[in-house]
Amino acid sequence: MAGDVSRAREACLSLLAQHPADPSLLTLLALCEDASGQPKQALDQLQAICTDHPDQSRALFHWGRLAMAHGQPDQARQALSKAIELEPNHAASRHLLARLAYRSGQVDEAIEGFKTALMADRGYLPALCDLALAFTDVGDTQAALEAATKALKSDKTLPAGHLAMGTVLLAEGELVQAKQHFTQATDLDPDSTQGLVMLAKSHQQCREHREALAALDRLSGADKERLDARRIRALSLVQLGQTRAAQALLEGIVSQAPDVDGVLQLMDLYLHHNSEQALDGLRRQLLDQGAAMAELSELVGAVYCATQADRAHALELFQGLADSPVEAIAIRASLWRARLLLEMGQPSEMILALQHLDEVASPHPMVRLQMAQLAKQAGDVAFAGACLDQALAVEPLPDHLRAELIALHDQLNASPETESNQPPSQRS
Repeated sequence: MAGDVSRAREACLSLLAQHPADPSLLTLLALCEDASGQPKQALDQLQAICTDHPDQSRALFHWGRLAMAHGQPDQARQALSKAIELEPNHAASRHLLARLAYRSGQVDEAIEGFKTALMADRGYLPALCDLALAFTDVGDTQAALEAATKALKSDKTLPAGHLAMGTVLLAEGELVQAKQHFTQATDLDPDSTQGLVMLAKSHQQCREHREALAALDRLSGADKERLDARRIRALSLVQLGQTRAAQALLEGIVSQAPDVDGVLQLMDLYLHHNSEQALDGLRRQLLDQGAAMAELSELVGAVYCATQADRAHALELFQGLADSPVEAIAIRASLWRARLLLEMGQPSEMILALQHLDEVASPHPMVRLQMAQLAKQAGDVAFAGACLDQALAVEPLPDHLRAELIALHDQLNASPETESNQPPSQRS
């Protein structure tokens, strides 16, 4: 391959000696530079070509492609838009322009862009694979499945097709099949960063945490620093009992890019390690982030108050957060409030707190299991059973979670205490 690029470069230079201003030859030379491992030089050359020859759609496309690859979305968008003006049916340019929209979170716009690229070329598989991913993001898994199936039907050896199919199946809870497709994607393209990250994620959801870490270890040095890869690694480390390593990793993540899940995981680790001062430090760190992190800071502060036995203030804070528009915060606040009320000997108030949670959020089956456990401790078997029934009605469920739900359900049904079938508020 290196020899082919070298020969092509030499031939291009020979022709340029005769036609030094030929934009097609200059574009080819820039592509040779890119192929020989000098993308920055290629990018600069393509930009210069497009400045001097704004009618060169091929140069514009490759300038946009390389600008996109090197984190210059504005330049990429400008170059690709001009390429499309010159060649409206250039599927590759339309596809990359749509991918830019996708990366910036404009998923609906991206879907329309991928569809437009496919209208220009029905067989353009990269757009079909990305369309499957975008449909998955908006919850249209049927359309996503159709797009991924069509891509793989056209080419069973397409890594992006297996990646798309695995992503759809993972969203559908088909963990084993998803993992098989991610494995095929990374076998076909061992350097696929996204393939390895998704393979790790599928292993993790199958509770195969050592395998998840092994997949992440296959990433290159730079790719190992991706936020999504580090988040997956941290969660698997927690599950393997390596909580100190996970804590250090999450501290770096939260410092760089605080998000709800990362903060909640770090908070749990501080509680696990009885690091109350670190918990307060996390609260202050979030407070410095301004309004965007205000509710998270308040939640961490409420938990800190609870660890300091300041129950009255903690209850007040948790009650205010129970109606948070951020569901994860509302759920955490409600569960903490319920536990405190139970500790304070107020089971009826605790059940009301859990009922409120059921009204304002759509708790995950794992959360409903926790709600059922709390209700059981409060003696309200009826409410506990209702929580379990709602959780068991969700499909698909991981096998381990289903087993836990059924085991608790059996315990409730086997209870001989008929009095406990009544809510605490109805008992004398």
